[in-house]
Amino acid sequence: MNIWKSKIRFDQIPAGNGAGSANCLPNTESSTHFEVAGANVTRATDTRLGNSKQKLQIPDEIDGRYNLFEELATGGMGRVYKAYDRVLNRNIALKILRSRFMAQDEIALRFMEEAQIMARLQHPGVVPVYETGKLKDGRPFIAMKLIEGCTLKNLLTDRSNPKQELAHYINIFEQVCQTVAFGHSRGIIHRDIKPENIMVGAFGEVLVMDWGLAKSLDPKFASLQPSLQWPVSKNEIDDEIEDFEDTKVIKVNMVPARMPEENITNAGQILGTFQYMPPEQARGDHDKLSFQSDVFSLGALLCELLTGSPPYSSVKAEARRQAQEADLRHAFNMLNDSGADADLIQLAKHCLNENPHDRPKSAEQVALSVGSYLRGVQERLHNDLVRRIAAQAHDHHTRHKSQVIKQFRNNAILTSIALFIVFVTVGSFLLMYRNQQFHQRYVQTAQQESARKELDHKLENVTALLGKLSTNSSDFSQSIDTVEQASQLMLDADSLAQQTAQPIADKARVDELRSQCDSWKQNLILLADLERISFEDDELRPVKNRSEEVGRRYQTAFQNHPLKPLDGPLEDAKARLQGSSIERLLRPHLLKWLSLAVEAEQRNRLSGLLKFEGPNQNQMATEWLRAVQKKDSDTLVPMTRFLLSAKFEAAELRVFAEQIYQLGHPEAAEKILLSAQVNNPESYEVNRDLGRLYRHIPGRSSDAVRFCTAALYLHPRSPLPHLALASALREDHKDAAALQELKNALKLNETDFQTNVLLAELDREQGRFAQALVAYRRILTKPEDLSREQLGKTRLSAAEVAIQATASDAARAPALRLEALNFLRNQWVACSMDRRPEDRSEFESWLKNEIFAPVRKPSFLEKLDEKERADWTTFWQEVESGLQINP
Repeated sequence: MNIWKSKIRFDQIPAGNGAGSANCLPNTESSTHFEVAGANVTRATDTRLGNSKQKLQIPDEIDGRYNLFEELATGGMGRVYKAYDRVLNRNIALKILRSRFMAQDEIALRFMEEAQIMARLQHPGVVPVYETGKLKDGRPFIAMKLIEGCTLKNLLTDRSNPKQELAHYINIFEQVCQTVAFGHSRGIIHRDIKPENIMVGAFGEVLVMDWGLAKSLDPKFASLQPSLQWPVSKNEIDDEIEDFEDTKVIKVNMVPARMPEENITNAGQILGTFQYMPPEQARGDHDKLSFQSDVFSLGALLCELLTGSPPYSSVKAEARRQAQEADLRHAFNMLNDSGADADLIQLAKHCLNENPHDRPKSAEQVALSVGSYLRGVQERLHNDLVRRIAAQAHDHHTRHKSQVIKQFRNNAILTSIALFIVFVTVGSFLLMYRNQQFHQRYVQTAQQESARKELDHKLENVTALLGKLSTNSSDFSQSIDTVEQASQLMLDADSLAQQTAQPIADKARVDELRSQCDSWKQNLILLADLERISFEDDELRPVKNRSEEVGRRYQTAFQNHPLKPLDGPLEDAKARLQGSSIERLLRPHLLKWLSLAVEAEQRNRLSGLLKFEGPNQNQMATEWLRAVQKKDSDTLVPMTRFLLSAKFEAAELRVFAEQIYQLGHPEAAEKILLSAQVNNPESYEVNRDLGRLYRHIPGRSSDAVRFCTAALYLHPRSPLPHLALASALREDHKDAAALQELKNALKLNETDFQTNVLLAELDREQGRFAQALVAYRRILTKPEDLSREQLGKTRLSAAEVAIQATASDAARAPALRLEALNFLRNQWVACSMDRRPEDRSEFESWLKNEIFAPVRKPSFLEKLDEKERADWTTFWQEVESGLQINP
């Protein structure tokens, strides 16, 4: 039995004090506290409730189904009543929009959005929504489950000290983390996690309440965003509820649909409760809110469980200051002095980091950490039990040994002293040996069982992580991170397998799972590299030797993967390809590589690997590729109709469309891609290629934007569709929208080469040379990720922009000129070390035409101080003598 997960103490929950329980109505001299989904209020006396209901004209019967009883709660947008469902014969909670908002459609939409969010979260820790509807006067209502119990805040208030029943409260905290983690898995953040919003039911259930501030991070579900300002003072309460005392009301000011929360922040309004609020939320940075924001609030809740107090002050003004400045010194001191286990203290501090990136990525990781801690406690209890049993066994054998010795002494009276000594010696030896063997076997069994449990736990976590992986995406970085996380869990698996009772079988389990991890990692890295090659092919098209460069990139991508299509006998390479789980995803890349192959041997090798299964597909593909190699447009264009009838897959049709486009037939390429899009409307790759095609067709820029937008909708978390849409918007002369998409792509990958190059070009066109220089600097922070051509292009562009920026920034002109000099010197050194004549020749020509010709003017030299002039003069001399330039 798991003694850590103790039962709920029902004596802590007053009878009838649940939300809407049948016998919880107070007398006229008192008030009762209720916890209802979406509200946390104090109910006034019966007389006032009756008066309020009569004043607001709430009918006793709704929709011919619900009989309405007393009012339970008042929120910012609605009131909550206890009701009876005559159809299903049960008590429910009914939330009705307040009459003052009847004419405001935005309020009603936000009211229903809360119900939609709760309905999407089908989880035991979220209050179920039964139904939504409207009263006769048009006001919407929400029917939901009636919860009986009390809040975690009440339970914590009743504790005499934080150490009292801590195991019980950590178990509640784990269930809260699991509920919030479920919301994160659906793209929803709560934004107001605190003890008042956590209900502990009468039967031990734990529910996370009040999703009124919840926000969906998934753009497909984003709609209204309410502006909340709470709590409000007593004199700000609406006249409708002025008869209620000690009532917390949320004042809601709606904004138009899809208005970004940055506008709300600019108005000075902040969502949430400062005592548990992350810094980014307290500062009003709504665009920085993420799953890690809820993780901070979970850390604040854990801090209160361990210390008895939340991280920040109970005084609102001071709590606001501490939250905005992330002043956690007092909280960390309380944690250090709490006497709790170090694992729990470390977890709370980890969650309370000021920087969201330093916190756990989601509530799921927090739940896993708490679960691991609980299992560790259980293991320690088990080990203590093992030690007690071993001690009892030792005592038993010690007593038995004494009895045997006494018996031998009695027999010695009747026998000789010599026989007595022999029997005592032999008996003692046997007893000691048996005792030692028994103890060793028992300890060994306990250790083996402990190692097996820990190994099973690790392998279950790894299996769960691998189950989340998918290759049906263009953004493989997140899947690669998941594989890395699984690999970290496998680090200790080998040693644990050797410690179990069945080391050979357990070692085989570990090896099999590690092989799956390695295979996933290799496949995902290869697919990510191939996707990047396909996307960057646009950049290489103006290059003279495009086919050789793309072929070289394909060969580099495959060289670290076990497939190695160019190595070994052809039949072995075929077997490796057919046995791969990603064969279908690799075929279009191999087909494109084949179409660009220059060497006959490489073409024959790749052609032998690609065999199509459909009728006439092999013959059709062979004739098509032969015509592509010969650049025979007269054959290719008529073949388009037969190509579509051969029922090739969408990925193969994309390659055929690109090939015929390269030969100058965009209309044929468009026909092929549109056919593929009709059969695969949700294909990211097809929509992306259509957008890219229309970018290069005059007058079709709006179509390019449309298909690039569709591709972005299918994969919003990848920087590549943002980048493609930005390029299409530039072609459509929508520079402001293009700039925004480039910034969105930059948030996903700050040092991406293509993103920063496009951003720099846009800034240069509009005369923002300083911003363009910042983009080039970002690229150069990771030179190891760039090809030789990309690195050289970036250095030269950065030098040119730095010189251009001196005209508008006189104060920093000397520093900018020196920075330009360093860019040029680094590229000169790189050209000299590579020993590629074409690179050196291109660099020399660029220096003459772009740099030395304009800066040799005396007016420029006069502006340099002695050190700068000396640096430039030295560099010119080095170039003139080393590269033999005479500008």
